Amino acid sequence: MKREVCCDACARSWLRTNGIKTVEGKVPEAKVFEIAHGEAIKQVRGTLIVGALCDGCGTELRVGTVAVAVSVYSDRYPYFAWESEWIEGAGA
Repeated sequence: MKREVCCDACARSWLRTNGIKTVEGKVPEAKVFEIAHGEAIKQVRGTLIVGALCDGCGTELRVGTVAVAVSVYSDRYPYFAWESEWIEGAGA
């Protein structure tokens, strides 16, 4: 499984790159999208509880700002909950 913490722009780019349209240009709070047979992308949007750098563009993401936890997983590399370590209120 691939895990990233991204800014909104990079999270939207992840979706566009995989042929997924965002509603009104916004990343949903928590959503799983099928991107290929047996492969999915999950994004959890919320408030950061630890500082980070965007894995997409390198922008500093400070505690209290909005960020998106991105997981890309498949049957071979299954999903596991990790977002709550980075995003406030991110449930399993």
